[in-house]
Amino acid sequence: MKRALGFVTLSCVVLIGCSPPPPDSNEQPPVESSTAQLPAIVPDAKANEILNRVEAAYADALVLEVTMSSEIVFRGQRVPRTQSYLIGPDEYLVWEAPGVLLVSSAGRVRAEMESVPDRVVDVPLGKDLAAALGEVLGEIAPVPAVVLLHERASRSAWLTSIAGGFIGSPQVTGTRVADDGSLIVTCEGPQGRGVLSIDPDTMFIRHADASVKDKNGVVGLQFSAEYDTKVVSGSSLPGQVIAVGNRVVVNTVEGLQAAQKTRIRIDDGDAAPDFTLPSTSGGEVSLAALRGSVVVLDFWARWCGPCRAGLPDIQRIYTATGENEDGVLVYGVNVQDGGNIKSITKFWAQEPFGFPTLVDTSDALSLAWGLNGIPVTFVIGPDGRVLRRKDGWYQDGWGELVELIEQASTRD
Repeated sequence: MKRALGFVTLSCVVLIGCSPPPPDSNEQPPVESSTAQLPAIVPDAKANEILNRVEAAYADALVLEVTMSSEIVFRGQRVPRTQSYLIGPDEYLVWEAPGVLLVSSAGRVRAEMESVPDRVVDVPLGKDLAAALGEVLGEIAPVPAVVLLHERASRSAWLTSIAGGFIGSPQVTGTRVADDGSLIVTCEGPQGRGVLSIDPDTMFIRHADASVKDKNGVVGLQFSAEYDTKVVSGSSLPGQVIAVGNRVVVNTVEGLQAAQKTRIRIDDGDAAPDFTLPSTSGGEVSLAALRGSVVVLDFWARWCGPCRAGLPDIQRIYTATGENEDGVLVYGVNVQDGGNIKSITKFWAQEPFGFPTLVDTSDALSLAWGLNGIPVTFVIGPDGRVLRRKDGWYQDGWGELVELIEQASTRD
């Protein structure tokens, strides 16, 4: 499989944010209810019996070959992704996604990104594959549900993961039999509902859905995943190896994305680093030349699902603030995407957005602005300092940025 994108692509499959907020940030996606506020759910004996059989099927399989095809749908945009897993005994795992390879074998966990050829993750496995993956992935992505199932992890852990992490910690609510004989198990979490479709013969999961509701109870985001699962006969496994060589060794996926000694973070109150970039509207834009206006910069890439899911909200900000004519200037900034101005301009011309996007042709901005992942949105005040940095994306989060922009643009 060609690995042409960044490891962050992997998190885009399952998270609505390709980068987490800083550990000390108080800014979290809004949750309109908590598990404690959900109606009391009486344990469904039949559903739990089915899930017991599902867990046994995955745990008892000696070698599993799984292909997962997922899709995020939000406001008419569809973001598909495919990844594959080969899971075997003795904590063996080969996990591939676009631009990414992770291998657990011979007591080591190693990972690489095709876009960062001089760096590699290399850590000891320990006794628990799921725990080792959790350390390597950090907040970039959850441990895949099929790995958790094979490794006999808790039901809460794998149910949360298989629903894409979107609906919180689900509780099982019921079961039924579909017209095609599939066993259907439903669950509910603080932020939505999930549905599992299970093959009655193999007890492997065929399909998983999650529907996320907004504060008004309206379904806004949908996540779905199709699983093609096979039990591989025999115990021989391909000896796929990630070579370390003379590459810089890091301990986490996040460490792959920038050299540790040069990592910085531009945050609220910091001076926004200057740049001059070509625009899809023609010509170049210098950030320093925009001083005196409130500037919104949304860093995105074509391959990043959460980035593209969030672009309609940037369009809403653009519309609500006067379409770059009333002292507020809104720009997309394409980063980590190859830097080809012609191809990105062609792509942008096919999108339904009125705001222009700038293109980083050298990948220098990601380092200068401390982008550990994308999307990241910055609101910059007239004095050139950052008023708000917002990492990741969550549904309907654009309104508070408009309020902030309006306050900043009316100050003397």
